[in-house]
Amino acid sequence: MDDEQLLALNKALDRLATVDPPKAELVKLLYFVGLTTEQAAKVMNVSEPTAKRWWAYA
Repeated sequence: MDDEQLLALNKALDRLATVDPPKAELVKLLYFVGLTTEQAAKVMNVSEPTAKRWWAYA
């Protein structure tokens, strides 16, 4: 990912965080930390199906 794409992703995550912070946190855990959906769901204390829905939305 080049710098321009990374900046665009950061801006998009910032916008998502203002609208729906849990979904932005999930994106960070999955995309940047590299957790699986199951692991991220446990960290966030939500069900795996909920995490999958949030990921699809985000």
